[in-house]
Amino acid sequence: MKDEKKKDGLKKVKEEAKEVGARSRTRAKAATDAILYGKNLNGRSRSQTPTWREMDNKQRAKTVAAWVFLALATAYVICGLYASTWWSGSYFAKIFSNEAPVTGNWLVDQASPILQTIFYLFLFIGISRLLRFIITFSTGHASKKAITIGKLVNSTIKYVSWIVLIFVILGVWGVNTAALVASAGIVALVIGLGAQSLIADVIGGLAIVFEQEFEVGDTVVIDEFRGVVTEIGLAATKITDAAGNIKTIHNSQITTAINLSQENSFAVVDIPVDYDQDLKAVRKLLDDNLPKIGKETKGVIGTPKFLGVQEFQDSGILLRVIASVKEENKFGVTRELNERIFTLMSDNGIDIPFNQLVISKRPDSPKRK
Repeated sequence: MKDEKKKDGLKKVKEEAKEVGARSRTRAKAATDAILYGKNLNGRSRSQTPTWREMDNKQRAKTVAAWVFLALATAYVICGLYASTWWSGSYFAKIFSNEAPVTGNWLVDQASPILQTIFYLFLFIGISRLLRFIITFSTGHASKKAITIGKLVNSTIKYVSWIVLIFVILGVWGVNTAALVASAGIVALVIGLGAQSLIADVIGGLAIVFEQEFEVGDTVVIDEFRGVVTEIGLAATKITDAAGNIKTIHNSQITTAINLSQENSFAVVDIPVDYDQDLKAVRKLLDDNLPKIGKETKGVIGTPKFLGVQEFQDSGILLRVIASVKEENKFGVTRELNERIFTLMSDNGIDIPFNQLVISKRPDSPKRK
């Protein structure tokens, strides 16, 4: 009766351990997806706006204000584009056709460049964000290479749109941009002297992409910081570690990078057995069961291999098993293999030693008597 209760208790413990392991693997995969695809642990995008019911009053007010501002900005741009058609001859139409008369009133005369500046701000920022949204949406679930190029193009669009916008606004305020462009040699010299680091960052970003040192989604080690590459921009690269910490590194400062995703990694399982165990029997047990374990363990590439004796320890003989995996699956697979191999050993009566403290009492010496 006691033996049956003991077996039932052991079976229950093993089932609970399997459930815990399954939850851990699911959690680990969710964390990896969060880093790579920008999702939270519930599978939703981190940048995704929560539903109306999930928002508090402050978030709802901000959302309403953002949508109202977007609607007004869109309406303003459309009115500016079609002002000469819809309100031909009006002062508003003359503002956007650069035909507004000079009245001598400073406030009235400044209204034209101010309204045009607001118009071009809304127009260029809107177009820039729309293009970046389209690129992000179209490459969201594509290959790592496509995601990397998409993020680089997004970064380029952002920088180019702001540069063009600055020139357009300068033209609105009466600056001779043609002469400014004609003297681009002098401007380039001044910018080059003052922004050498930025130019170096841009060149470094292009080199990373074209030399394929790493891509978005790769696991890398840069300056002893290990994480997944989430963004490669023209100026900087962002890396996110397993805890969600984001490190931004200027491209020119990336002198060495270890790409852990170019080749498969190894999940290493070290398990000790008692010195009294028959190593030939243990080897046969592992060789017979590792193919099955490999098939049942998600993330294992091929069949795990038993390498043999790794070390002679104080309390037992350390055996090593390895399995080929992708770098992002390395730790989750290691935990699952630990569990499965331990269960295999336990079910087949293989003793796994643990540190023990033996206390002995020294017999009394005749002299002490």
